[in-house]
Amino acid sequence: MTLEVARSEYASKFLRGEYWVTTTPIHYRNEGNRPIFTVDIPAGYLFQRPVMRGLAKWLLSKRYMRAMVIYAFLCDTRSVLYRGRPFTIESRHCEILFLDALLRQGSSGIRALALRYILPFHRYCHMRSPAYLLRKNAVEFYLRETYKLRGYYA
Repeated sequence: MTLEVARSEYASKFLRGEYWVTTTPIHYRNEGNRPIFTVDIPAGYLFQRPVMRGLAKWLLSKRYMRAMVIYAFLCDTRSVLYRGRPFTIESRHCEILFLDALLRQGSSGIRALALRYILPFHRYCHMRSPAYLLRKNAVEFYLRETYKLRGYYA
């Protein structure tokens, strides 16, 4: 299953940035010897790609968009499902789950290790003010309703 995202002109104009919207739902589940955490991202989730420069931009190519969407969702909500129940996490846990998703997507261990040390300098989680999240949620709701009426994400 391929991840489909589209740039949202409406959200980019209203929220003053470059915003993307998922057109298919994303289900992430880490497994193995660790506790099982699941993340369910609905179609229509609005996100802004982390602003990366230099080496970090090269490390996070478009090939790893799925992992970036998971990271953006984790930073926005700060929660995952643990055994089917909501569980609050910290920003460092967002990074850990992001790196796990990156490795599961086929990234090399060297790339993940480099990102592990670069990521704290390029925090995505800086835009968590209540006013920003309220505006973002309103635009996200509008896009979902528009999709129901018109059949696409604008």
